[in-house]
Amino acid sequence: MEEYLKLFDNFCVSYLEELPESIRKKQEITNVKDFCKEIKPQFKELINSYFKDKKRFEKLSIDLGRKLYKKGISIALIIDAVNTILFKIINYINTEHLPENLIEQANQLMEEFMNFIALGFILELLPEKKKKLKQTFNTTPCRDLVNQFSDIEKVFGKEKLPFKEAKNCPITDYIKDLGFRIACNKLEICEEVEKTHHLLHTYFKLFKVYYDKKRYLPLYLILITIYFLFEKLGEMFRSIESAKKNISIEELISFILTEEKDIVLFVLDPKEISFLNKVFGYTIGDKVFSFLMEKLIDLIPPGKEQAIIKCLQGAICVISKNNSIEYEKIFSEVKKSLRLEFKHLPIKLDISGFLLKFPYKLNISKEEILSSIKFAIRESKKNTKSLFVLDLKKLDNYRKITIFKNFYEDLVEKISSGKIGLAIQGIYNLKTQNVSHYEVFVRLRDSKGEVIPAYEFIDLIYEYRLIDLLDIAVLRKIIENAHLFYNKFIFINISPRTFKIVSSFEEVKKLTRQMKNIGLKFGFEITEQSTIEDFDVIVDFFKKTKVPISIDDFGTGYSSFSHFVDFIERVPIKFLKIDGSYVKKIVDSGKAEKIVKTVNGMAHSLNIETVAEFAENKEIVDKLKKLGVDYGQGYFFEKPKLIV
Repeated sequence: MEEYLKLFDNFCVSYLEELPESIRKKQEITNVKDFCKEIKPQFKELINSYFKDKKRFEKLSIDLGRKLYKKGISIALIIDAVNTILFKIINYINTEHLPENLIEQANQLMEEFMNFIALGFILELLPEKKKKLKQTFNTTPCRDLVNQFSDIEKVFGKEKLPFKEAKNCPITDYIKDLGFRIACNKLEICEEVEKTHHLLHTYFKLFKVYYDKKRYLPLYLILITIYFLFEKLGEMFRSIESAKKNISIEELISFILTEEKDIVLFVLDPKEISFLNKVFGYTIGDKVFSFLMEKLIDLIPPGKEQAIIKCLQGAICVISKNNSIEYEKIFSEVKKSLRLEFKHLPIKLDISGFLLKFPYKLNISKEEILSSIKFAIRESKKNTKSLFVLDLKKLDNYRKITIFKNFYEDLVEKISSGKIGLAIQGIYNLKTQNVSHYEVFVRLRDSKGEVIPAYEFIDLIYEYRLIDLLDIAVLRKIIENAHLFYNKFIFINISPRTFKIVSSFEEVKKLTRQMKNIGLKFGFEITEQSTIEDFDVIVDFFKKTKVPISIDDFGTGYSSFSHFVDFIERVPIKFLKIDGSYVKKIVDSGKAEKIVKTVNGMAHSLNIETVAEFAENKEIVDKLKKLGVDYGQGYFFEKPKLIV
């Protein structure tokens, strides 16, 4: 005992003085000598218990480990301290020619002391990490992870609970789920997930080995690693769960191409969702999707063979490796159930749908798969009564897709190369009957050179996701022919979808600056529906460009009025266009007249001027004047004129 107290006197002060001042300050050691004097009785009790009462020694060491953990002292610092002191003890024993058995005894004491210090760290670590895991990860697979960590805590509570092997772990089934694999394939982390999961079970095995040997220092380091792997796996799971909610068609195709088995793509596309969102608010649209998802999950339970996800701009996709499912029957059942569930709505809800069969080892490119999906979308909407089925094994289906693909490529080529026409139509002041400004329309020509009006191809433009290319082509065409527009105030239709694509957004900003620099007077016209859906994007754009805005087709979206008010408070709107479907009925329909009057009054109360579309005859124009509408646009004044 006396030898150990002498050693303490010799090395306590010298060791602490060698520590960086920042560490001493963190541990509130202001005077090294006073600190050593203060803790000497505790050291004496520890050494005494080591020789006389091992249980007491164990408890004191564990309690000290708990205190050190709570103080935030690193285990590495303690290991360094123990090793440094042990080295000095051995050197002192040799220098002073003390009995050699003291070296072995000191070694043993320090090893046991460090072992129980580590156990103290473990006992503090486990509940802390378990609590954090529960707070951070709340999805089903992550709860299973937390339960595994709870098992570790129970082991230290003297319960002998064996850990599950990787093959029996619930996580194993989860990562084999097809929906999981589609999402992790999107994020390109499937291999990383499997490696991390395998590594976690490897460390569980190491844990058992060192726990049985009661070697708590390596055990603590293993637990730190296990927690790190838990956290890493949990973060990946959260990313994957989030990715499941937003799978694009391109990402689905990438997955299909990686599979070494026949794949079936079953798609249901609910109709009238946009109308429902406008009239009744987005809640009803969400209910429709929830109902369809629940119905499909009931009929085609997700798992290793199939996944159900939202995709294709609001459609619901079933990806399956099971060719025996009766998809036509399911399509009919879902269609019938949807109508019954929402029979209280004023419109008849319906769905279109298609089934694509992709045989394994089919020599097909990503672009060809995309074309086949676009072709199926188009065909399924032509006849919503039955499920459109496309089996890519059949040669005649390939021919159809090729024709479709050529049409698509022709459309892309026209837009990309600027082979478009521009027409303008005047918007007249109803009081003065003079032109106030013009709307610019896009026109295409068919193979015979005849002009195709926009309403005949605009749906295809959106369906093929070419709207950003078309918007850019129109702006470029206006700049190329700027001399035709110098004495006119023009409004150009533009889709907020264009702003979402970074490269297109940058190009629009550049072209907008060019148009301003060459002295053109212009504004942008945006549909009300798009405004509500792309609120922040539009606000950001118009704050930067300060271009006047006209809101198109207002009148059907009363549920979005609060959003509209929020929007105009952040970005000044010059014109609000009243939906033409009401304007053209204004003479014969009292309801239409009331709607036009209400929209007009609302706009004026917000200091916004109104434009009535479809002003087709004198009776309509006179009625619009009577209601106080500011401007009219339609065949009564002039038809669109092709100028480019």
